[in-house]
Amino acid sequence: MEDLRTVMRAVGSSRAVMFGYSEGAPMSLLFAATHPGQVTALILGSASARWFPAPGYPCGQGAQEMFDALEDIAAHRWGQGASIEWYMQGRAGSARMRQAFARFERMAISPSSFLRMSRMIRDIDVRAVLPAIQVPTLVIQRLDDRITPPCHGRYLASHIAGARYFEQPGDHSLRFAASGNSEALYVEIADFLATTAHPGDPGDPGDPADRIDPARRPQTANRSLHPFEVPAQLPVAHVAVRRFPLLYGRVEQVVVHLRSERLERHRRRTQLVDGLYQR
Repeated sequence: MEDLRTVMRAVGSSRAVMFGYSEGAPMSLLFAATHPGQVTALILGSASARWFPAPGYPCGQGAQEMFDALEDIAAHRWGQGASIEWYMQGRAGSARMRQAFARFERMAISPSSFLRMSRMIRDIDVRAVLPAIQVPTLVIQRLDDRITPPCHGRYLASHIAGARYFEQPGDHSLRFAASGNSEALYVEIADFLATTAHPGDPGDPGDPADRIDPARRPQTANRSLHPFEVPAQLPVAHVAVRRFPLLYGRVEQVVVHLRSERLERHRRRTQLVDGLYQR
């Protein structure tokens, strides 16, 4: 959490919208609970308070199988795209997507680092802080998520006061457009921020042109779990960028400045690893 506070100080941000994705969600939950004055709103995507079943926690029945499978991939087949079967199984039959995932694996993390991270994630449990979350919260859940099945997202939404819950078809990997209906997701996020922001906050609707016409919003009622249709040509890309100027602008500049040497080393290592895998 201290890294996050350091970056916020470096870019002059006193408050920000937190977006906690997957294993990054527990840290975001802790930050929102312990530093609420620095959090305007909290968005949790493909998230969980813990991954294994426990007394009072009915989720995670398939977690052991999932962790075992991913650790086996890391130990024996990392860099071949096999993790797509878990992260984005809806596109696992595409040779092009599997090749892209193979490169993603090689660039993202080494096999040994993945195994260390996996062991750490097994021990995560932040259920105790959920009642302390007082900031506006949006929980995003994909119906076909094999890493974090719907039970996890529903648990978070039901244990965070006033949480807004959004469920849609798709896989775990929100970062990839091919994993689900990204436009509907952007609309939901922009609408959430527009309805929770105060003047001057990150996510403040500001320009009226940025506001979303209610007729274009995905229709959900009482946390409906039904799929929905959204017009294909929604102007959501610029809305997402305007909603997150910190993410798309100043933070990127600061990270590049602070880590330029590390990024260069990573680039050279990636070229070397790609060469080894192609031999």
